[in-house]
Amino acid sequence: MVPPRRATDPDRHAIDALVASRPTCLVLSPHLDDAVFSTGGLLQRLAAAGGPVVDVVTVFTRPAAGPRTLAVRRALRADGDPDPETWYAARRAEDRSVVTSVGARAEHLGLVDAPYRQRRSGAARAAGRLLPELSAVYPTYRFDAARGRRSRADRPLEAHLRRNLLSRLTSPGEEVDLLLAPLGVGSHVDHVIVRRAALDVAARTGTPVVLYADYPYVLDAPVRPPGTGWTALRLPVATEQKRPLVEGYGSQSGLFAGRAPRIVDEVFLVRDTDLDTRWS
Repeated sequence: MVPPRRATDPDRHAIDALVASRPTCLVLSPHLDDAVFSTGGLLQRLAAAGGPVVDVVTVFTRPAAGPRTLAVRRALRADGDPDPETWYAARRAEDRSVVTSVGARAEHLGLVDAPYRQRRSGAARAAGRLLPELSAVYPTYRFDAARGRRSRADRPLEAHLRRNLLSRLTSPGEEVDLLLAPLGVGSHVDHVIVRRAALDVAARTGTPVVLYADYPYVLDAPVRPPGTGWTALRLPVATEQKRPLVEGYGSQSGLFAGRAPRIVDEVFLVRDTDLDTRWS
């Protein structure tokens, strides 16, 4: 666990060195807000440094047709009972607007969000017409997806995501100097899936990877490195600069119960070897 503390001079020096290196940077965002919520301050600094345009690739960006579980129906009701396709289209437009505002480029992979994922077998689909939870990959959300309990039914999706990332990191003319991915604070299954894919592909390609502490989960959950050999760096962010970015995702205002979002330091986990050789 990384204990809470203030940013130190070594933190600032390492992040200054990272920014000054002007990396070709790919940021992986599980959902339509996670990257900016968690790394908006760093994205602003990278843009100000005048380096290559950062690509923010969001993985899970749409719903799917099919029976809706009780968890999905409750979530939609809390948002005013919108049509899911219309609501996700609005969220994608919202994301493009905010990402562009920090000088980055938005791309949406179009994979299905966890609450909407369905099992593929005919028997499961038939059962789902009687009880939606029987065909859902994550039937309760609260006791499965929200706790990081990856389903075997997601294995084809995970393999597809790894192939996509591997292609991006190895295609000629598409060099990536730095991969940013979620740490998975809070254990949401989609965040865990993206982290696992990022670490796997980064290891296979030798691409440096930095993990970011997921906001707003980091407000309440501990930051735990994925293993040994990682150092946490804190980036202080100005409330007046970061809050408008968070509030730009108006669809997510319910996360803050009608209050102004609490802005905290952004936290990044860097491998000790990269810290010593690249950004010391």
